[in-house]
Amino acid sequence: MTHHTITGLKREQNREDHLANLTSAIEIVDHSMRQQMNDTADQLAYINRRLLALENAIREGQPRTHKALLLSLRNCGPRSEPSCHGCPHPRWLKWVNPSQKYHSKPRHWFATNVDAPMRHARAKQIPESTRNLMREALALIEFRSRFLEQTRKLRRASQDFAAWTSRNEPNDLHE
Repeated sequence: MTHHTITGLKREQNREDHLANLTSAIEIVDHSMRQQMNDTADQLAYINRRLLALENAIREGQPRTHKALLLSLRNCGPRSEPSCHGCPHPRWLKWVNPSQKYHSKPRHWFATNVDAPMRHARAKQIPESTRNLMREALALIEFRSRFLEQTRKLRRASQDFAAWTSRNEPNDLHE
């Protein structure tokens, strides 16, 4: 064997080793990313379950009276787009009975949306323990909002990639 043949064989072996190392690194990154995506889905599910528990605890923690303040978790509905990753959508409702103030009117309950629930939670009929649950829910809703914003960016990147690959069919490198 000549020196050039040996050098060529070494280069070929180095190239094969390099490709094997890259393939291994790609598989490790792929596994790690999949695990992170699964962890993200698990974390969002935990947050949603905790909000559901807080919704029930807040409902049980105060009397069903005029000015009761409740957390309401709403789905988009049966005709919603299946890709809505923000469900359930939290909102705060204050229950009102106008007949409390005007006794001549018949009893008619309705709920109104509340933007600043802790301002309305100062009402005397809402126990302090329930206010603490409301504070926890508000903090969790704020965190969940930031968390969902990050997942939206990742989902958008995935959609952009799908659109790019549909326009730019990859060539088969082995032909």
